[in-house]
Amino acid sequence: MADGTGTTPAFQVLPAIRPGAVTGTAVTLIRPFCKVELIAGSVADPEVHHTVARGGSLKFQQTLR
Repeated sequence: MADGTGTTPAFQVLPAIRPGAVTGTAVTLIRPFCKVELIAGSVADPEVHHTVARGGSLKFQQTLR
């Protein structure tokens, strides 16, 4: 988690950063997003009680396509 200056502790990035990237360089994320694909069969419907839904889940994997 970034502090007030935007500095973060070291963290792992998966999939790995592509070759040619410069480490230690400051970046600004504007409208960050990632492309993902749902993993087949991973969607679980939530339990619904009156107007409250709980426990739904899904799995996804980031893709570069």
